[in-house]
Amino acid sequence: MKLIIIGNGGTGKSTLGDMLGKKLNIPVYHTDQMVYKAKWERVPENEFKANLAEIFKTGNCIIEGWGYNSTLKQRLDEADTIIYLAYPVWFSYVFAIKRYFQYYFKQNPYDPPGAFRRHVLKRTLEAMWLVHKTYEPELRQMLPEYQDKKKVFIFKNRKELRKFLKTFQGNL
Repeated sequence: MKLIIIGNGGTGKSTLGDMLGKKLNIPVYHTDQMVYKAKWERVPENEFKANLAEIFKTGNCIIEGWGYNSTLKQRLDEADTIIYLAYPVWFSYVFAIKRYFQYYFKQNPYDPPGAFRRHVLKRTLEAMWLVHKTYEPELRQMLPEYQDKKKVFIFKNRKELRKFLKTFQGNL
């Protein structure tokens, strides 16, 4: 199984990825850890693409996050299951700010080593707006192409996701 989880910041992609990874017993890859080295230093895009291709070759995997948006089509093509957390942007902002304070003095387990949140709030909020205004509309235009060929799940809020997870038996 090759599963991707996509959605704006603060929607719970990492948490969902880890939960599904444990239930399905497959490895989870967090794009923030793939795109950034220690202290938020960006990995070159070609290096990210090469790493992504290697992960897909391994077979079963969950890849969560946006990473380089230029690889979105590649990820959609490779995946057999797509989960899109299509939550409102205000929801993303609330949970991103909550996470900012939660990890102000300690390492967020989903961030690259030494990458403390206190240094990146403004950049994070700007990136979330870019995702909302540009990347998510692009994704929504692409998804119909995959809905007949792959399993595509779109959740507009956490209530919908929780309902799905209650019935989830490890089969997607």
